[in-house]
Amino acid sequence: MPGMRKKVYLITGPTAVGKTSAAVVVAQRIGAEIISADSRQVYIGMDIGTAKPTDAQRKTVRHHLVDIVRPDEDFNAAIFARMASEAFDDIHSRGGTAIVVGGTGLYIKALLKGYTFKGVGADEDIREAIEIDIAERGIDAVYAELKELDPAACEKIHPNNIPRVVRALEVIKSTGCPFSEISDDSSGDQSPAYEYVAVCINTERDALYRRIDRRVEQMVHAGWPREVQGLLNQGYTCELRALNALGYREIADYVENRWSFKEAIDAICKATRNFAQRQLTFFRGMPELKWMDVDPSMGIDDVALVLADELGL
Repeated sequence: MPGMRKKVYLITGPTAVGKTSAAVVVAQRIGAEIISADSRQVYIGMDIGTAKPTDAQRKTVRHHLVDIVRPDEDFNAAIFARMASEAFDDIHSRGGTAIVVGGTGLYIKALLKGYTFKGVGADEDIREAIEIDIAERGIDAVYAELKELDPAACEKIHPNNIPRVVRALEVIKSTGCPFSEISDDSSGDQSPAYEYVAVCINTERDALYRRIDRRVEQMVHAGWPREVQGLLNQGYTCELRALNALGYREIADYVENRWSFKEAIDAICKATRNFAQRQLTFFRGMPELKWMDVDPSMGIDDVALVLADELGL
């Protein structure tokens, strides 16, 4: 009917839960194309550590918004929203079906809320909690937390600038995305241009943690240290926002002999588990998402069958 919004399917969830594998199976079965909603898979040369779709998966199903910028080029939520919209229009113009897959909370929210993404509004409850934390633990401890979550933001925010420290943490905790990636102007909800059917895949915590540890091990065996060394050899540094992605700084510390192998791997696993919990907290605040709990014993084909049913495909 004229005026009806076109439908886009969306699959999200915490890191390592199995979104990509299940989505590829679903997309292959129905002839759909995938748009990545991952803030690090956009970077050329950052393949292993960002868990990009494999060459085989990309030959089987066409992927968009993967390998589109160099690590020293800017990419943010506003650029993502524009390029995702362009990809949707392209896919629909050819009579195709679009499936968004990724775990970058701010990108998911940008689509579901129709954000223009000039910025992120205030969250008074989170702000008050941060201010109480500063009063109880001191600004140095809270600034250290910000530095762990978003090192790039700390390059521009002095610890004595308490309002800015509070604002940066407020944005990170309310969106799940680094403050350094967001323009801090006002924004509001708009009517989304598409009708979204959105599913958040999850599994029990212990199973998710095991998957995280196993995937980190697989990445290392697949050549993650070699990948990081290659990026450093090209002149890229961990001061870049791109290389502040989960694990890249730790692997760099290992290949440059600042950390032992065990120290790096333990730190990556711990940081990834914490990140997964922040993702889940963020997604639980989005009523648009339909939750799909996966039994750890299920194989990927079974997960894909349930996922397709949840999406109505």
